[in-house]
Amino acid sequence: MITTRPASRLEDKHAQAECKDCHKDNAFKNTPLACVSCHRKDDKHKGRYGEKCQTCHNAKVWSDVLFDHDADTRYVLRGKHRQTRCDSCHTGTLYRNKLQTTCVACHKKDDKHNNTLGSDCVKCHVERDWNEARFDHGTSRFPLRGKHEDIECKALPQERDLQRDPMTCIACHKKDDKHKGSLGELCGDCHGERNWKEHKFDHDKTRFALSGKHREAKCDDCHKDRKYRNTPAACLACHRKDDVHKGQQGEKCESCHDAGSWKRATFNHGLSASRWWAAISRWSAKNAT
Repeated sequence: MITTRPASRLEDKHAQAECKDCHKDNAFKNTPLACVSCHRKDDKHKGRYGEKCQTCHNAKVWSDVLFDHDADTRYVLRGKHRQTRCDSCHTGTLYRNKLQTTCVACHKKDDKHNNTLGSDCVKCHVERDWNEARFDHGTSRFPLRGKHEDIECKALPQERDLQRDPMTCIACHKKDDKHKGSLGELCGDCHGERNWKEHKFDHDKTRFALSGKHREAKCDDCHKDRKYRNTPAACLACHRKDDVHKGQQGEKCESCHDAGSWKRATFNHGLSASRWWAAISRWSAKNAT
């Protein structure tokens, strides 16, 4: 008994082909059915994707792609990934070279952080646009407030290690330190994030509480060269030029004057005379015995 293989049904573009296009030299028996037997020259993948062309293509039009990446693989395509060509990611042999699913496997050249933030790019970026960031800095060890909220990530030097960067103000604002390091690195004691020039230092908590005209003075009126430590508290340290007594009354200016007005005198001459006479009386009584 002679058996023959059933003929392959011709559909779409195959129905329009001439017999000689597939049956070379009029040989009709044992004609191979694999797509590449006739379409090898049309294989833009150069054999890298195997010979099961029907997995992605059909006879209707060769350029149509039927492969459903979302349903047929474990890697769902979203955003910009849907617009990506197959060979942009699948650069090797499809079934032999298994692709990694980490972002840096394809986007290492796009990593502006130079791998300092690891390979879990989805913590900050989305498939819709690589430049779009969704990282919530408020959940980090350095929540952004005030002017810090307006700063873009790319404003920071790219060579910095963002995971181990110091959180001190000086780390970014050393060039803004008008004190030239003389007050240390605890800038937050005096300044806030809302405005670098705005200060919140409470002078009343120091050894020299401010009162009267002193409250109107600028910091550098008393703290020359922006040096704040070991500033002398004696009146003449700042007011020697205002001393009309030329030093004849000593340096305890507060005996006669107060911070409300330098020209106003609070010295009570009558009380001083009483104290003088009382001292004379005590002396006389002591010497009389």
